[in-house]
Amino acid sequence: MLKINTENSSLIISTEEKKRAEDQATILIQKIVRGFLANRQCVKTREEVISSAQFESAKEMIKTGSYLYFPRASSGITKVYFPTDLPFVLKASGLDKGYVRIQQMKQAFNYCKQKKFSALFVPRAILHGIFIIEERIPIPMDCHLQQQIGLYLENLSLFEQVAKELVLFLSENRLYDLDSGKQSDPYASICPYPPLRYDNVTLFIEEKKDGSATMGKIALVDLEKYSKLLRKVTKQDFLRGCYIALRFFPHHFETMCAASQELGIVLTEQEKEGLMVVKNRMIDYFHLIYQKHKDFLIDRQIGLENAASFAEISNFRQQQIKDLIKPQVCEWLQACYERSLAEVECFFDAHFSLFFQAAVELIVSHLNKAEFVPTSTLQLLQMRTITHQSLTIPLFSRKFTNGKICHLPIEGSEKYFNLIRSSSDATVASPFQFENVEEFQNFASFILEQIYMQFKEGGEIADFLPSVGDEYQKKCYLFV
Repeated sequence: MLKINTENSSLIISTEEKKRAEDQATILIQKIVRGFLANRQCVKTREEVISSAQFESAKEMIKTGSYLYFPRASSGITKVYFPTDLPFVLKASGLDKGYVRIQQMKQAFNYCKQKKFSALFVPRAILHGIFIIEERIPIPMDCHLQQQIGLYLENLSLFEQVAKELVLFLSENRLYDLDSGKQSDPYASICPYPPLRYDNVTLFIEEKKDGSATMGKIALVDLEKYSKLLRKVTKQDFLRGCYIALRFFPHHFETMCAASQELGIVLTEQEKEGLMVVKNRMIDYFHLIYQKHKDFLIDRQIGLENAASFAEISNFRQQQIKDLIKPQVCEWLQACYERSLAEVECFFDAHFSLFFQAAVELIVSHLNKAEFVPTSTLQLLQMRTITHQSLTIPLFSRKFTNGKICHLPIEGSEKYFNLIRSSSDATVASPFQFENVEEFQNFASFILEQIYMQFKEGGEIADFLPSVGDEYQKKCYLFV
């Protein structure tokens, strides 16, 4: 029979329980300490972005869904909300993507810190649930192309350091979401290269407390598709970075070429000439959509106080335009409708004034129906830029597009169509008539194009681009 020593057994059990309790206590203490340290680091990181009170406000917005009532960025896949008068934005990135984006932001931030960059700005951010709470920077909610170009052209001296740092950054890092900006941007079709994503990489001016500018900066606000180069930078890497950076800062070509020396890269004359092609095309583009239009308005003394004005065109000038375009218009009508010269000339003489009136009415109507009252030079330029989309009417038909003529339908084209049908000269043996509104619009587009080209040549408007963009997204532009 087995005998058990109860005294020794109790002693062994008591010792084991004591050891187990001590281990559990140790684990609990370690857990509390780790939690305390992690929380302290989290609070430290959080307070580097926003204060505790602001963080609580952000959490409450997320919890209650009140962020849905704040303005939201119109571009990008990620939903970005802009709480009013608060120093942060909310990005609904999702938990996994949000974590990855935070890590990439830290990596880019550390790179810029290591290089002692002062002009590249990576916003500080923290992750809370599926939301990134990100430091807000002093930029408009929707940074569009013309606004960014204007900011650059008006402050060239402030962006020299930015241009240098950006080309170095793009040489040693990859940002894969810089091209293919919003095709809906009215200036995208004119750009000689794929439009840039100014909503992802945004220019701004840092100001002192007194409002005076200190330096230009560029904010890397979307680093979802960012990666650091894990090898030594090559000349091709630099040329690639320079190609992108020149599309932001074409007036800083020399600055970028000089930056290559910091990477131990020497550019050949042939390579510089290739980059100069990009530089010159972008300078011309910037001049077209901003400086040329601005200079025109200054010369015509058009400002915020008379933003909707359009100078009356004299009868003499109207007759001059009529005489200049008559040969082209009659030739076009003969080619399309196989009518005699006498017929088309009679039609043109009888109805030119109606089309001229429509051309002027289009401009005046657009200016008088502007959706906003401009409060800055940039808004004035926007207001006085007319694109194809703003003139399109439901009756417009694409089936008559021939690839050469930009269709520019006129408001109330049925009215003009009926006027022309009812007033056709009955004394002509075979009166010239359009069978339907679509045919009329096709012709109206052509004759309006001719009139606007003369407006451009005579200085009545700043510029006119009759047909730009690809075959399926042709647009016309009137800068008035």
